[in-house]
Amino acid sequence: MTVRAKLLALGILAGVFSMAVTGVGYLGLSKSTSYADEIAEQHSAVSEQAADVKVLMLQLRRYEKDLFLNLGNQKKMEGYTKKFKKKVKTMHVQLDALEKLTKDEKDQADVKVLRANLEKYLPAMTALQKMALAGKIPTPQAGNKMIKPYKDYIRSLEGTANNLAKRSNHRLHEAQKAQHRTASTTTWLIAVLGILAAVLSFVVSQSVSRSITKPLNKTVNILKSVAEGDLDVTIDLQRDDELGQMGKALNVAIKNTKSAYETIEERNTSMRMVLDNVDQGFITIDGKGCMAQEHSAIVEDWFGEPHERELFSEYISKSVPDFGEWFQIAWDEVEEGIMPLEVLMGQLPARLTHNEHEFELLYQPIMVNGELQACLVVISDITATLEAQKLKNQQLEIVSLFQKLLKDRPGVMSFIDESEKLMGSIKTSKDITLLKRQLHTLKGNMAIFEVNSVAEVCHVLEDNVINETRAPNQEEIKELEAQVKRVSQEIHSISDSVSSDKFEVSNVELHKVVERLLDGVDAKEVASELLRWPLEPAERPLQRIADNASRLAQRLGKGDLRIEQKGNEVRMGHERWQPFWSSLVHVVRNAVDHGLETPEERELAGKNPRGKLILETQYSGDDILINISDDGRGINWDALRSKAKKIGLAHDNTVDLTDALFSDGVSTKEAATEVSGRGVGTAAVKQACEELGGQINVSTEPGNGTTFSFRFPGAAKKEVAS
Repeated sequence: MTVRAKLLALGILAGVFSMAVTGVGYLGLSKSTSYADEIAEQHSAVSEQAADVKVLMLQLRRYEKDLFLNLGNQKKMEGYTKKFKKKVKTMHVQLDALEKLTKDEKDQADVKVLRANLEKYLPAMTALQKMALAGKIPTPQAGNKMIKPYKDYIRSLEGTANNLAKRSNHRLHEAQKAQHRTASTTTWLIAVLGILAAVLSFVVSQSVSRSITKPLNKTVNILKSVAEGDLDVTIDLQRDDELGQMGKALNVAIKNTKSAYETIEERNTSMRMVLDNVDQGFITIDGKGCMAQEHSAIVEDWFGEPHERELFSEYISKSVPDFGEWFQIAWDEVEEGIMPLEVLMGQLPARLTHNEHEFELLYQPIMVNGELQACLVVISDITATLEAQKLKNQQLEIVSLFQKLLKDRPGVMSFIDESEKLMGSIKTSKDITLLKRQLHTLKGNMAIFEVNSVAEVCHVLEDNVINETRAPNQEEIKELEAQVKRVSQEIHSISDSVSSDKFEVSNVELHKVVERLLDGVDAKEVASELLRWPLEPAERPLQRIADNASRLAQRLGKGDLRIEQKGNEVRMGHERWQPFWSSLVHVVRNAVDHGLETPEERELAGKNPRGKLILETQYSGDDILINISDDGRGINWDALRSKAKKIGLAHDNTVDLTDALFSDGVSTKEAATEVSGRGVGTAAVKQACEELGGQINVSTEPGNGTTFSFRFPGAAKKEVAS
């Protein structure tokens, strides 16, 4: 006999017993329940109707009270009167229904009392409503006094309704008790029959179950051995029924599992060899950001051993907390999928620093049926690559400086001397404001001569000084000093090969002197001009500034500038004027960053898409004038006035605003960048100008540009005298 047949027979037997027990129970309960339900339904209905009458009476009393409380408010009184009449109609309906339901004489008498009390209360209340609407009841107290004689009818009505409900509930309870007694007797009978059926079923089921459970237990024990890794076992049930067929099928499955396991083990061994010997970190994370158990060995060398099923963000946070927090925020957005996957993957952090090593992270999503199943994280140590690139960039900077040295030796050597002096001042400076100027100026100098490696260090230190309001620590100073010294030593080592005993004179200058001599001009006057020739032509620093402005414009998306340089044969002492030229670069950088618009903005404004800068020096008698002009958007005096007012600077007129423009901490730009916006550069320009006895004037026209004019009284004569 098959297992199926045995179970079918057992089921039929159990069904017959169940039907017998159920039939007896049904016959006993149906008779008692039918009568009890009929009695219970009647008393329950009477109780509910009596309770409804009481509720309606309470609502009538509430509308009575609301009417008196709102005397004088015609709209509300009319509303409460309508509601009162509506509830009265409902009350009559409820009393009619209650009268039909009651069978007991006492209940019928109570219904008549309810109706009589209501009929005595309603005429009085109707009359008071009319008086209230006519404004004849002056106060709530007066209304309560008028209705008071009829309160007893209301209380009697409520009491009668309560008594009726209690009496019906009592009868309902008695009916339920009778039903319970009948049900109890029937239940005992069913229980006895059920026990007999259960005993018989147990005897039969035990016989059937032994024939099934014994081979199943044997099979389960063998499968437990398989689960523990023993794949050499077999199942031998020696049966021809379904259990025997199951045993044969399981033997085939065990054999196939053993073969697959051996193949997987072979592949895992090969993969483990790869992961243990690659110099990149490979980590797989699931859709929740949890790490898989397998990963390349070098990951643990870098960041330590992870816990089982640990979140990648928590694992990496042990070494780099900020990175872990950033990653978790970005991964939460990946899980939410609110944007395209490519965009979300691009927002995951790609660089981190740990134990003086720089790491780069790449993320490769693993998709299944169009859904993100997992992500492969590839971590590479790029420290050596970055260091090599850094050294290469530094070498290119020195080559560029050497090329500039061949063309403009005084300019380059002055830049080196000025940088060394600034570095010395930075090392000893205790004044935070002065320190910000010095760092900003050194950064500008390095940017002019394209020594970006040092300019970047200055920018980081400048950020620390401004954001943390502190001077750089010794370690930061040493790093900056080492960078400046490196550049200085490289240039000094090659500067001797470039002659410093010559100076340049243009044909125009030469012919002009010859003409003056031929015209019989006094020799002393001609000699005064000749004495200017060893001085540096203003064209050189103007050219350096122009080159820097051109590169900066490209970097900021301002396009190709039109730059005019007008030296006008002005010559100036290199050492004396170098600090001013170094600081003047801030004005030019501000003009490019703040003043000039993008080509698209200029076209919309009807301007030439290419912005224009004019860098000019000229003699004015014995004075020297230096002008920096742009054709950009002009200075927003209102914005500047607001900022000056905010920090307590004078702002009443243009002179005040010009002074504010050159004060520390004032900038017309909303956000600071590595180029400008800190309110430091213009203060440095003012200081350098005043140290040379100069004066500053600013003229601007909204939409048409700005001109910064620097006048140095008597500077031309001083140059010759020196």
